[in-house]
Amino acid sequence: MTELKVFSLNVWGIPYISKDKSLRMEALAEALKSKDYDIVCLQEIWDTNDYELIYSKIKSRMPYKYYYYSGLLGSGLCTFSKWPIVETFYYKFPLNGYVHKIHHGDWFAGKGVALAKLEVNGKIINVFNTHLHAQYCQENDEYLSHRLSQAYEAGQLVRLGSEGSALTLFLGDFNSKPSDICSKVLRTIPGLQDAFIHYENDSDYGTNETTRNSYTPPEVLRRNPFGGRLDYILFKSNSQHEAKSLKYGFALPDRIPNCDVSYSDHEAIEATIELKEKATKTPHQHEDIQEVLHHSYNICDNGLREVANKLRHLKISFLVLVALLAACVLVQIDKDHHFSSFIWFILYFPQFFLLAVICFYYVLSWIEFQSLCGFQNSLAVLGTPLPT
Repeated sequence: MTELKVFSLNVWGIPYISKDKSLRMEALAEALKSKDYDIVCLQEIWDTNDYELIYSKIKSRMPYKYYYYSGLLGSGLCTFSKWPIVETFYYKFPLNGYVHKIHHGDWFAGKGVALAKLEVNGKIINVFNTHLHAQYCQENDEYLSHRLSQAYEAGQLVRLGSEGSALTLFLGDFNSKPSDICSKVLRTIPGLQDAFIHYENDSDYGTNETTRNSYTPPEVLRRNPFGGRLDYILFKSNSQHEAKSLKYGFALPDRIPNCDVSYSDHEAIEATIELKEKATKTPHQHEDIQEVLHHSYNICDNGLREVANKLRHLKISFLVLVALLAACVLVQIDKDHHFSSFIWFILYFPQFFLLAVICFYYVLSWIEFQSLCGFQNSLAVLGTPLPT
């Protein structure tokens, strides 16, 4: 029998933007140094100096580490382990926001799913770590189809990659509450169980925008003081083993000692997972996969309609600009001697610039359309019928 104590936290480590980052990273490193975890998974470690700082504090207890480089700003994901990391893999999400939403920033991060294979007492343990696209507006979630595509691809990767491993762990910030479709997909597709032990008052265990956290804006607390449980520790065993969650809870106090700030804008969570061999195979009970797939298919279909409408508007804008350019050329042929070259430059430059912008966004939108088509077809293969 093996017991693994695991830890997960979105550390909110955006350089020059995240508040009190240096103070919080130092405090987190000291806190982890005093603990005895087998596995630590972190999200939003955008600065590798913070990664190295944490490792310098915990390397005597957790000598194995891996940072996943990806995209323009990095993946933000890293894993520390007491046990040897024998293999790693990283899958970058093809759909991850929009380039023109600079203030959101997700597009510039190479978000994806990180895998570290560990050897624990002669057994292979798969540890997955991820951070799905953020939800910036609950009333109008323009990124739902992107986040759902990410959840599906992550779930498929876990399902296909868990063969041969005694235990699979999936930790991270899913940016989805337990009842949201993205969380359901991540549990249902690969057959994962939630380490969260259902206490009498589940609302006390929100991990983001709660009264526990010093960085929660007052106006957010007025709307919902309980926040939401967005961070997870999921697990599954293979047919020769059985696993269960022995303990789950917050891993750190609500404030850094002798300070009035929290360790992050998310709450750190920890769980103790027991793994042991079993004599007979017993099937796990999971949510209705067909219902989850059908809901996902409909969301994807709505996303495809929105992108198709965007493509149509871009085509119309392109044709209007081409017609306007043609008209300018005809005018220039007739009136060229009346105006200087500078005037013609001023006339043409905005049109060519807009044409370039339209073409650029058309290409990005077409890539989005193709990715959503692939996502929808993959859902159909798993059991959701294509519309006739």
